[in-house]
Amino acid sequence: MPVFEPFSDWQDLTVCVPAATTVAELNAQAAPQAALWPLWLEPRQSLGELFLSARFSSRSFRFGSLADNVLGLRWILPNGQRVDLGGRVVKNVTGFDLVRFLNASGGRFGRPENLVLRLRPLAPRQRVATLAGPWASLDRFVSRLLADSWAHALDAVDLQGGEVHVSFANEASLLPLFEKAMLARAAAASLELSFSDDLPTHSAKPWARAQLPLSQMLKAAEAWAGPASGFLGQGLLHLEPGTPEALRSLHQRLAPEGGQVEHPSIPVDTRAAQARWEEALLTRMAVL
Repeated sequence: MPVFEPFSDWQDLTVCVPAATTVAELNAQAAPQAALWPLWLEPRQSLGELFLSARFSSRSFRFGSLADNVLGLRWILPNGQRVDLGGRVVKNVTGFDLVRFLNASGGRFGRPENLVLRLRPLAPRQRVATLAGPWASLDRFVSRLLADSWAHALDAVDLQGGEVHVSFANEASLLPLFEKAMLARAAAASLELSFSDDLPTHSAKPWARAQLPLSQMLKAAEAWAGPASGFLGQGLLHLEPGTPEALRSLHQRLAPEGGQVEHPSIPVDTRAAQARWEEALLTRMAVL
């Protein structure tokens, strides 16, 4: 079977799909096979757009980054040449991982034509705990939860609309245990708690991305003038872009702590190793 032509192997939980396929279309095909592509922002976004624009999504807390779950690519370079990268098994890279390099590259180095994806078993049921209250209390709750034994069983720990959303997917018989655990932790933190069956959808439109330590995440979201959402386990905030000055100020504040802000208004550090690699690759492809 050609690796980079569309295929579906439900037993092996791998598929190759055209980049124009949406997450909703793929999961509609996968659900009858008890399979799931777990990573998305908006279900109707194409997988090619998702790969070019995002490194993480809600369920990256459990399943890892986009690049961890894209096993291979048929890639179209800016000059029109097609190259095949990776394969259809998890351990298929020796040396520099170009799939990871191209993830969230925004089209600077071309675009995917087909993607080989790693699917996951579809859990029978999902339960989402939503916690609301003062920012300081949410901060304490999240810090304790991520160090808790429950962290290994959770699908997502997200920030959205000033609330924290915690997702658990498993057999229906285990949902009461999750609810009991969340009730106890919410009471200890004096937070309001409600339950639902679905995580909120994160916007796929271009936002500023802030990578920062967990200790700074909710403080930064509280201080930000506009909307903020985030994947707390990955230390990633999506910020509605404010003024370039505000973004640069946040970038400068985070830099000493190992954080950063990504947005077109933030100038690239041409001395950084990645900037030199990108310039060399673009030169090699004769598109500068």
